[in-house]
Amino acid sequence: MTAWTALVPIKAAGRRKTRLSPVLSEDARDELADRMLHRVLAALAASPSVREVIVLSSVRPKGWRGRLSIDHGRGLNPELAAVARGIAGRLMVVHADLPTLAPDDVEALVEMGEGGVAIAPDRWSRGTNALAAREAGNLRFAFGPDSLALHRSLMPSAAIVRRPGLALDLDLPLDLEDAVEQGFLPPTSPGAKAPTAFDISLQAFTC
Repeated sequence: MTAWTALVPIKAAGRRKTRLSPVLSEDARDELADRMLHRVLAALAASPSVREVIVLSSVRPKGWRGRLSIDHGRGLNPELAAVARGIAGRLMVVHADLPTLAPDDVEALVEMGEGGVAIAPDRWSRGTNALAAREAGNLRFAFGPDSLALHRSLMPSAAIVRRPGLALDLDLPLDLEDAVEQGFLPPTSPGAKAPTAFDISLQAFTC
C-alpha cells in the first residue's frame, strides 16, 4: 500500500464562496464550505492510500483536530509550494469544495499519480480540482483562472483524471443546483439538528 500525504487548502470563514452571494448569505456560505470540507476530509480519511491529511488555512477549521499548516496570506500557489517543499514523497492537493467526493475518486487520483503526476480537471475542463505526484517536488502550482491549461503546460506529461466526484466543484448557483440533484442535501430525518442558514437557503433548490 502506498502512503500519500493529502493537502487541503481552505479559506477562513467570511471569505468563502463569494460567487454564491446572490443566493446564499455569508453564514450559509460558511456552513456550505464547512460541509464540503468535512465531506472531502472524510473521503480522504477513508482512502487506504492516504497516510496523512494536512489542512492549509489561516485558522483551524471547525472540528478539525489533525495537522494544520498556517496560511500566511502570500497567495494560494506560493502557500502550496511552501508546504510541498517540506514533504518528501507522494503528495496530493485536493480542493475543499468537492461536495460529492468519495474514496474511490481519491484512489483513482492516486493510481494515476503513481505514474508521475496527475491532474483532475473541473467539469468544464478549465479549472483544476486536484493534483497528485509521486514526488512532491514535481508539482507546479498555477491555481486560478484557466488553471488546467496552465498546469498542463507546466507539467506536460501529467495524466488527466476525469471522475464526477473530482470534477464537480461548487462555485456558482448552477453548481449548487447540480450538487443538490446529486444528493448533497441537508439532514431531514427525524431528530436531525436544527436547520442552519444553509439548510434554509437550500429550500429554494429542493422545492
